[in-house]
Amino acid sequence: WVFDCVNSKLILPVSRYAPEAKDLPPHLSPFVDNAAEGYMPLYAEEINKLRAARDSVSAPSGLKLQTKEESKKQREETFKTTTEMGEGDEGEDSEDDSEDEAESRYNEELAAEKRGEKSKTEIAKMEVEEDSSEEEEEEEEEEEKKESADEEEEMEEKEQEKVEDSKVEKTVSKLASKDKKKMESFIAKRRFQGHRKGYVFRNGENGLGYYLDTFANAKVTFKPSTRRQSKRAQRLAQKKEEEEMRHMMMSKKAKRLYGRMQHGRKKKQEKVDALKRKRAALSSSSKRRKSR
Repeated sequence: WVFDCVNSKLILPVSRYAPEAKDLPPHLSPFVDNAAEGYMPLYAEEINKLRAARDSVSAPSGLKLQTKEESKKQREETFKTTTEMGEGDEGEDSEDDSEDEAESRYNEELAAEKRGEKSKTEIAKMEVEEDSSEEEEEEEEEEEKKESADEEEEMEEKEQEKVEDSKVEKTVSKLASKDKKKMESFIAKRRFQGHRKGYVFRNGENGLGYYLDTFANAKVTFKPSTRRQSKRAQRLAQKKEEEEMRHMMMSKKAKRLYGRMQHGRKKKQEKVDALKRKRAALSSSSKRRKSR
C-alpha cells in the first residue's frame, strides 16, 4: 500500500489491501507509459479515476465529487484510447459495477474524512473487531467451564477412592474379627513397610502382603557362626536381600528382561576373566623367558 501510494502520488483506499481482502491489487511501475505501451491495466484506470476525483475536490469550498455519468464517460474515453492502440480490454461490462462501487466507496470515505466522521469500512472493521472480541470471551468462558468440570471430576474421583479405601478397611476388619487364625497367617499390605518378626513380605495366594514364615520355627540343624560379620559383608547381604525382593516384585516380562540382562553380564564377565587369564599366562611366560 505504501509503495503503491508513492508510485501513484495518491493516498489509495485501504480496503483493497486489508487482511480480509481476497485479491491484492498489482504493483504498477511509475516508469511505464501505458498509453505508449498500448495497454491500460484495470487498476491503473481505477487510480486515474481516484486521481480525477481528488483533483475535482476543492479544499476551501468543500467536496465536489465525481458523478457516475462523468466517471462512465471518463472510463469510456480511456477504453477507446486503449482499443485504438490495438489492445482490447475484456470483461469491461462485468466489472463496471465493482468499479462503480469502489469509486462510490472512495468518494464516501473522502466525504466522511472531510466531515470528521468514520467511514463505512472503519465501522465494519470495528464491528468485526467487536465480534472477534466477543468470540474470544465466549471461548475463554468455555475453557473456564471445562477446567472447572475437570476439577470437579478429579475431586469426585478422589472422594470415590477414599470411600473404596474405607470399604476395604472395613471388610478387612470384619474378616479379622471373624477368622483371627486365618488372618494371622497373612497381613495385606500394598507396599513393603519394614521387617516384621516371623513374617515374609511377598506376593502369594492372598495377594501382596506379609505371610507367616514357615521356616522361622524350624529346628536348627547347624551351629550358627559366632564370628561377627564385617560391615562390608552386612552391606552385601542387605543388597542381595533387596535384589531378591525386587526380583520377587517384578512382573513376568520384567523378570524375563532381568534374566536376559544378567545372562549378558555373566557372559561379559566370563570374557573378561578369560582375557585376564590369558594376560596372566602371557606375563608369566615372558618372565620365564627373561629369567632364561
